[in-house]
Amino acid sequence: MFISDTHLPQCLPAETYRDPEWYQREIEKILLPSWQLIATTHEFKKEGSFVTRELFGRPLLLRQEEGAIHGFVNVCAHRFSRVELRTCGHSDVIRCPYHGWEYDGVTGDTQKIPDAPSFRPLKKGELGMQVVRVETCGSLVFVCLQEGGTSLREYLGDVWDLLETRTGRPSAMVAHTVDQSVCNWKIALENTLESYHVGLVHKKYLGDSPEEVDCAHVMQPGWTYFEGPGNESKLFQIVQKFLLARIGKETDVRYSHTYVYPTLTFGRVDGVTIFWVYIPIALDRVELRTIAFCHQADTGWRRFWNFGLRLLAKGEAVFWRKVVNQDMALLPDIYRGAKSPTLPSKGLISRREERIPHFQKWILQQMGENPQPTGESAPSDSVCNT
Repeated sequence: MFISDTHLPQCLPAETYRDPEWYQREIEKILLPSWQLIATTHEFKKEGSFVTRELFGRPLLLRQEEGAIHGFVNVCAHRFSRVELRTCGHSDVIRCPYHGWEYDGVTGDTQKIPDAPSFRPLKKGELGMQVVRVETCGSLVFVCLQEGGTSLREYLGDVWDLLETRTGRPSAMVAHTVDQSVCNWKIALENTLESYHVGLVHKKYLGDSPEEVDCAHVMQPGWTYFEGPGNESKLFQIVQKFLLARIGKETDVRYSHTYVYPTLTFGRVDGVTIFWVYIPIALDRVELRTIAFCHQADTGWRRFWNFGLRLLAKGEAVFWRKVVNQDMALLPDIYRGAKSPTLPSKGLISRREERIPHFQKWILQQMGENPQPTGESAPSDSVCNT
């Protein structure tokens, strides 16, 4: 059942989706202090393995050294060249390709400077690459670009144990894809928070929108949750139930979707967990990073069934990518509408979309704004005012 008894107001003014100054404030107040999922431990096969990422205009280098993953701003302290030009790979040492400065793989301090006497009286380790906070939960690698603040465990709160269970050993990563769409990041995320559009946009894959009696919403300060009926075919359900039973896992044929503010969402069916991470690239562009995991057996003869579970999970990941691609194709037109200077003064949100006002209220609170609805006559029990 839904929580609200009445329809709900739009809490965010239209300008917040298109105003460059507002977006820059979002970066400073919301995005930089938050933990962002940008990689998995599966991408770091051995010492010296690395990946590079771009996060809110900051080039990042994540690299494994001494058995741990360390993060740096991917910029040389000498003349500001990018240090690692490849997107992923292996390196024995962190070395700038411009002048050959080398850096410690743990601390980021300078280790070697060609023609060092010409920089006299520079001391060894005086300059270095800027360190970025990196922490892991299960197989998930998070970074935070703000010094200090909460730990990843504190940030995830009640969701930590679930993520660790679903992505830690012996689970397996079966898919990792990256897509982009032209829209504001909040529009992309709000699309994931409601089932109102399912019966029209996703009817081919998901059928009609689920009945209210089959749905449940949970609202918490930093996250929201939806649960509804699973939509897999009967054949898929039979095969999934058979394979999971072989490794001692039960099935309930339900689907759930969790959103951890501000950018992390993930959906779960019995054997598969799929993460959809929406990272803002610019005011009008968002990157979607999709990562899928499945259950695995780690002992004895049960390992025999792991291959079948991975195949099933890959098929599920392909299915959901088709669903999400339908949304990604629509987002640019939604954004074009949101940029219109002739928008009405207020919007209206259904009970089936009630996770959206909760998210909008959170945005306003983080921005130091009064979380009041944009409409003139909001219900007294509005999510915006709780």
